[in-house]
Formats: sequence, C-alpha cells, structure tokens
Amino acid sequence: MIEPRASLQGIWTFSQEEGLTSAPAAAGMDRMRGRLELGLDVTTRGGITLGMTGSYDGLGISDYDSLGGQLRLEVPLN
Repeated sequence: MIEPRASLQGIWTFSQEEGLTSAPAAAGMDRMRGRLELGLDVTTRGGITLGMTGSYDGLGISDYDSLGGQLRLEVPLN
C-alpha cells in the first residue's frame, strides 16, 4: 500500500521581550509565514512501513528558509 500525504500550515510567530524565542522570532520575523510538508508511506503485506517526509518552512517571506526531513521505519513485533 502506498499512502501520500501533504499539509500546508500558516504560522504566526509572536516575538518575546525576554527568554527563549524560536529561530524566526529571534530573526525579527513576527509575521505570518507558511510551511509545506510532503510525505509518502509505503507498507508491505507483512506490515513493514517505510515513511518519508520532507518540509519547507518560510513560504511568503524572503528572509527565512528552513528545510527538514524525516525517515521512519516501522516493523511489527508479532
């Protein structure tokens, strides 16, 4: 079985006066941006699943880019 997926998120980063902030807030980006995530899960008849996900954060703003990825392997124990 092959299962594709996609998500689009709107993110508003609130800046903080004190304490820890996220990377976008630390860069002075206290406005709306978008994050796109695409993924694919492949499951065999035996139940083994390989999942792959990639993401891009920074849609709509020119001074922030973030790429991410994830690889997941699930093996049933029974």
